[in-house]
Amino acid sequence: MKKHFYILLLVLLISISACAPIASNHTGVNKVDNSTPLPPTTIPVLELPAATPTASPTVLSPKPEATVFQKMIKKCLKVEWQIPDDLALSGVWVINPGFPKLKNLDDQMFYGVPLKGGGSLRAYRGNLAISPSGQHMAYIDSYLSGYPTRTEKRVLRVIRSSGHSLDMSYWPEEWQSVFGWVDDQNVYLYTSRNEIVILNPLTGVWRIFEQPEWMEKPDDYSYGYWRSPNLSPNLEWALDRSEKGKIAIRNVQTGETVWEKNADPWTEWKWSSDNTTTAIASEETIYVVVNGQQTAEFDLDALGYSRPYNVALSFDGQKLAFGTSTGGGYDRQLTIIDIAEHKLIRLCDGNYRSAWDGPIWSPDGRFLLQKVHHNSRYETFDVLVDTQTLRAYFSESGYYEGPIAWLAKP
Repeated sequence: MKKHFYILLLVLLISISACAPIASNHTGVNKVDNSTPLPPTTIPVLELPAATPTASPTVLSPKPEATVFQKMIKKCLKVEWQIPDDLALSGVWVINPGFPKLKNLDDQMFYGVPLKGGGSLRAYRGNLAISPSGQHMAYIDSYLSGYPTRTEKRVLRVIRSSGHSLDMSYWPEEWQSVFGWVDDQNVYLYTSRNEIVILNPLTGVWRIFEQPEWMEKPDDYSYGYWRSPNLSPNLEWALDRSEKGKIAIRNVQTGETVWEKNADPWTEWKWSSDNTTTAIASEETIYVVVNGQQTAEFDLDALGYSRPYNVALSFDGQKLAFGTSTGGGYDRQLTIIDIAEHKLIRLCDGNYRSAWDGPIWSPDGRFLLQKVHHNSRYETFDVLVDTQTLRAYFSESGYYEGPIAWLAKP
């Protein structure tokens, strides 16, 4: 009898010890509550609250190229009819692409912009570039002839925000594209001879930029600018699109790939005027890369928006602007993301949708101009957005008279 009692007692003691926690001699390891999600490495959907762990979890380190955003502040803007009298706009607007002028917003003076070839002033890539300080604008004057109209030559012109045009008669090249400013004195051109030229229009000094061996050279059939290398304005970085559906940023001198993602044929990118930042839009995602390192990634699909169009960076690369729609529709609305402040600002007035032109940033990064279409009146207007006060106003009206660029105060 006693023997059976001792056996039962031994079994009971073994069962109790099996259920007790096992002490650990390891230090620095916290218990993870698997029911609580870890902090995200990408932007969460706005409607979801930030997770609050009930324990002290072991936090997974984000990838080096990702910036962790816990929450984004969303603001919906309605268009107001009248700009307040005390709203001080500064700088110079470039207006009216057919007969371009500079409009000084500080003294309300107008200055003509030379355009002698019969074409229009276009703000598309390869046709217009503003210096990092906003004091100079380099642009292409297209000379047209014949019927149907054909372009005979593309002449480079440079104008200050004060309205003074630089004498470019010394420059012999008659077919070129202007892709940006290397710095405040030198402009980056691509010529009909498939050469990259760095020209100082203030002094007339120029030199040919020697493309590295790894960089593919366009053939003679490409007419110089159609297949020009996708280089940053300061010629330090190159965007390389591969046949395997990838887009990469490479160091121009070494050819080293410093960033790479999947891409589709409609992937677009924009560089900031200060040459530090590029925004790359592929499908429903926008990547922000600063000096070769990714600093942010915006998943617009997770935020409820469609593919972005016409991505524009502020002069200092701190804000993004683009057009996008909700629910898979085609009525794109202006959307602004303040990268540092984690704010998403959207022009959500249902009567208006963004046009293909724009957006246009002010040199100080506070204001933004966007052309919009009225859904019922079939007219085009300009809307001015104040990203500081988070208000939107009607501005200059008319598709052919409105601003196409914004220069700094002389």
